[in-house]
Amino acid sequence: MNDLRRYPHLLALGLGLAALPLAGCSADEDSSAGAAPKAVETLADQQDSPLRVEVAAGRVFWSSPGHAGEAESPGYLRSSSRSGQGLRTLHDGSVSAIGIIDGRLYWAKGASNSIEASPLTTQGAAETIIPEAGKVVALIRRQDDVTWTARGPEDAGPGLARAPLRGGEAEIQVAYRDLREPGFLAAGADAFYLADVGRRVIYAVSPNLPQRTIDAGFDTLGHLVANDQALYFTDSGDGMGRVLRLAHGAEQAEVIAGDLPGAFGIALDEQALYVTTSSPDGACRGQEPAGAIWRIPLAGGAPVSIATDQACPLDIAVDDRAVYWVNAGLEGVPNSGAVLRAPKR
Repeated sequence: MNDLRRYPHLLALGLGLAALPLAGCSADEDSSAGAAPKAVETLADQQDSPLRVEVAAGRVFWSSPGHAGEAESPGYLRSSSRSGQGLRTLHDGSVSAIGIIDGRLYWAKGASNSIEASPLTTQGAAETIIPEAGKVVALIRRQDDVTWTARGPEDAGPGLARAPLRGGEAEIQVAYRDLREPGFLAAGADAFYLADVGRRVIYAVSPNLPQRTIDAGFDTLGHLVANDQALYFTDSGDGMGRVLRLAHGAEQAEVIAGDLPGAFGIALDEQALYVTTSSPDGACRGQEPAGAIWRIPLAGGAPVSIATDQACPLDIAVDDRAVYWVNAGLEGVPNSGAVLRAPKR
C-alpha cells in the first residue's frame, strides 16, 4: 500500500483545484529564528493534512495534496521562518511533492501534473520545469537532472523519469505500467535507489554495477535517504516498524532499529537519523495522538525519543539547528494537522 492508504483519514487525498502564482520567499523574518529550540514548538497549527516538509535558507516549507472533490480542502504549499513567523501560503491547490534542489524549491502541482520551481530567498514567480510529469510521488536531484516517480496513466505515463534541472525534454526511464507502485527515491554519492511499494522491493542502480533488487521481506516501504556510505529507509506494517541500512554496493539490508510501529519518515545529518512513527498499531487510527519522533545515532545505539503524543507524524526534515516534521492530524478531525520542530538532542 502507498503512504496515503496507510492512513484511513487520508484516503481521499488526491488532485486539488485551481492554482495561484508562487511568490518567492525571504530568509528568516524574526530575530529568534536563528536560535535552536529548547523544546518542542508548534510552527503552524490548524493545518489540513500536511504531507511533505523541507527546510532550507532559513525557512520551512510544507505541502498538502488536499482532498479530491472537496472545495474546502484543495491542498496548498506554505512556508514560514524556522520559528514559525512570516507564515505564507505560496500556492492554493494540490501539491503532492516538494524538494530542495540546486538552491530552489521544486514542487509538484496537482492541478496540471507539472513540476514547478521557484527561488528560495528572493521574490519571483514560479517557473514550469516539466509541463507533464504525471501524478508525482517524490522528486530529488540526481546528478544534473531532477528525477521523479509518478503514478499513471497506466497506458503511457511515467513511473520513473528525469529532466534537466532548468527544464527540457523529460525522459521516461521506467513506465508506470512496469512499476506496481512507485514510491520514494534517494541518491547517494555513487548509487541511486527507487522503492517499488507494490512489489515491496528497492531497486539499486550504480554506474559500475548491474541493477540490484533488494528484497528483505519488506511490508510497507516508507521514505528513503542516503549519504556517502549507505541508504537508510523505513519499513512498517501491522504492529511492526523498523529502520534499515543498505551499504552502497551491498546485496542485503541490515536492521539498525526495530520496535518502531508505523515508522515512515526519515531524515539524516552527520550524526544521526531522525524518524517518524505513527501509532502502536502501525497506522494513524483513533482519536488519541500516539505518534513519536526518534533520533537514532549513526554510530550505533538505541533510538531516543525526541517528541511523543504526536497526531500522525509523516514527513521529517533536519538542518543545523533543529528537526522539523508535519503531523497529518487525527482521523475525522478537520484541520488538526500541524508543523512542529524540536531540538535534535
